[in-house]
Amino acid sequence: MKFAFPQDPTHAVSAMRRIDEAADTQSGQSNLERQQDIAVVGQTVPLVFCNRHEWGLDGLGQELGENGGLWISPRLIGLYPRALEANLLFLVSSGEIRGMEMDDVYYGYDKLDTKVSEDYIINDDGTIEVDEDGMPVYQTVYPYFAYAYEAIPPGIDSVYQPGGSDELHIPNIRPREEFPLNGYNFTTNDNCEKLQILINGDLWSEKTGTFVNSAAKGARTYSTNRCETKIICCGYAAEIHTWAMSCYGASGYSVTTNGVSWSGYYHSGSSFNRNFSRTGCISCTYTAGSWYDSNGPNVTVEFYTYAVYSITVTEQSARDDDPPAYSNAFVLRIDGRSSFALPEIDLEPGTYQVNIEKIEDGWDSSINYVPVSPGPSQDSQVMALTEERQTYTESGKSPGRGKTDAEIQITETIYSRIEYPEVPGGGEQTSGTFFDLTLAGIRGSIRALKPVDGTGQDYWVQTHIFIRQGVEVQRLLPQSFPEADEVGASHFYGDLVYYLLGKAQMIKADQIDVDSLRSACRVHDHYKIFYNGAMQLTNSFSEWLTRTAPYFLMTPRQVNGKYGIWPVVPINQATYEFSREPVESYLTMAITADEIVQGSYSRQYFPAKDRKDICLVMVYKDQPPGAPGQTVTIEVRYRGTALQGPFEQHDLTEFCCHPNQAMMSARYLLARRRYTSHSVQMTMGRRGAQLTPGDVVSVELAVDTTNGDGISDLFYYQVETITEGQGGQVSLELIHFPTALNDDGATISVIAREIHEGQVSVQ
Repeated sequence: MKFAFPQDPTHAVSAMRRIDEAADTQSGQSNLERQQDIAVVGQTVPLVFCNRHEWGLDGLGQELGENGGLWISPRLIGLYPRALEANLLFLVSSGEIRGMEMDDVYYGYDKLDTKVSEDYIINDDGTIEVDEDGMPVYQTVYPYFAYAYEAIPPGIDSVYQPGGSDELHIPNIRPREEFPLNGYNFTTNDNCEKLQILINGDLWSEKTGTFVNSAAKGARTYSTNRCETKIICCGYAAEIHTWAMSCYGASGYSVTTNGVSWSGYYHSGSSFNRNFSRTGCISCTYTAGSWYDSNGPNVTVEFYTYAVYSITVTEQSARDDDPPAYSNAFVLRIDGRSSFALPEIDLEPGTYQVNIEKIEDGWDSSINYVPVSPGPSQDSQVMALTEERQTYTESGKSPGRGKTDAEIQITETIYSRIEYPEVPGGGEQTSGTFFDLTLAGIRGSIRALKPVDGTGQDYWVQTHIFIRQGVEVQRLLPQSFPEADEVGASHFYGDLVYYLLGKAQMIKADQIDVDSLRSACRVHDHYKIFYNGAMQLTNSFSEWLTRTAPYFLMTPRQVNGKYGIWPVVPINQATYEFSREPVESYLTMAITADEIVQGSYSRQYFPAKDRKDICLVMVYKDQPPGAPGQTVTIEVRYRGTALQGPFEQHDLTEFCCHPNQAMMSARYLLARRRYTSHSVQMTMGRRGAQLTPGDVVSVELAVDTTNGDGISDLFYYQVETITEGQGGQVSLELIHFPTALNDDGATISVIAREIHEGQVSVQ
């Protein structure tokens, strides 16, 4: 008999597990940001069954804290783009789920509420709304999350356009930047299909030349003499007449006066009436200012002109000999304007290299350039050239080579084709009735959910949701929940079995052993063994029940025509613990050799290799609410045994989220393997019909020895199956029920003891 179903019982499993576990611990699940899973026709709809709550103490007295719930990665069943917005529809679970919150939704590695984007406002005609200056108007787009049962979640626009894809055009305006226009280059975003370039700039040129006509003004320094003569009437020779003298000024020059020399003589006449002549002479030295030297001053002259530029757009992956995707020339002419817009460039969607080069510059001869008149004045000369922006030319030649300082703004239109996933049912299925299904929806900016700005992400990222409360079911123990409701989310394996039996309609309601399921719930409540998982396999219900029940320390049985689950060993009906009372307290029947049909008794011992001590590799799923859960592994063995294996892996990630639960299952599996030694088949009379599967019986046989003395062969067994034959005979299949003596000398169940007290090592 198999008590559980191990996977890959090899040493390699354990070794590989350790490597994987270490990686997960450091960086989380490596596939969180994988491409979104798409629902396809024929897939099984998952059933999310879980309940996050405060677990309290388990049956062994250990504090467990808050746990439970489930991380899921739902499949996409609908994608509906609207302008710059995406509406995504997900299939969460069969059955009704309540209480999902946006705070528990992740988009890849990031929480959904971080996917905020500044987007343009799109008008009804598909154009971008602009302000009075012609600039796009932005709006803040926040992500939105909703869910619903048997309907499209509110706020999700799900008008479906089947049979193809949508074209999406997203304008992306780069911030203005300053640069020298000549030699400017940049790479577009991915899937660029249109370019618009606006240039704001100033064109100027440099000229160095002589701006003083030295021939007209002479040397930098020159000197002159100046004399004045005055006649004094009726003077006497003894009289001395003087007067002030100064040099005349010259514009732009400083003057130095070098003394005065005097001379004089008398005109004819009497000594009393003759005239006296007086002459004064001075030397004047003129010196030019700093503006003047042998070549004249060096100044920068700004002027209006033009420049011719080439623009070349080449595919980033193009070879050297491939023709450009776009090539043209444009003229930048200031002429009192400060901006220039290139014609719109249409491209095939792709990534492009854009280069701008100057190929010609000059001045326009049609413009009347008036030179500044040469002169010695530094101030008037230089100010006229720089601030009045006039031009000095020589022989009609260009005043110099031009330069451009510019500010550029680039608008790229990004193209994206959105492929619709295949929706189960096909056609125009969008918003019809979804029978017994819970759906979730996300609405958000496409720029945030599927960037098209050169990040390399060209797909929709997988969404992850933490479900705190799973599908609502009939609760067999409503008193075990804080709200004491008879219907709601549950974590009891018995509630799940009851729910599935009802949904499957495999048997009638009166064929379900509700009492056994309720008793199982009480046992699991005591030991804190819960189901937190999503059922999405296509296996039959009976196969699933047979496979999973041993991990919950239960076994499926049919008793008195009713189907249910029972503990693997008897329980104390008062405490719902696995009984460590004397076997006699729950022994159903003592069978002697006289009651066994002669020749019907047979005993089969399990092979020694199947009873050898092993190390169990128990894999479960941690379910913290703050981040997607991690796969965790523990190794459980009897102390001092199986240090080098053999190893046997049991995958509990389908439902287990706590190490104590995994260890409880491991203790049971180890004890069964070590202590259960054989099985028995036999036939007895009508009294055997009183037995039911799960009952504990004793079988005592008298065995003769070689010396003639008889001994008693006494074993305890659990009834596996009962088959009534002809003549009132009953065939029994029994499994060894191992026992041992406790400290008081009483015979108790070894399995029950090991579940509670097994000396195991956990790594």
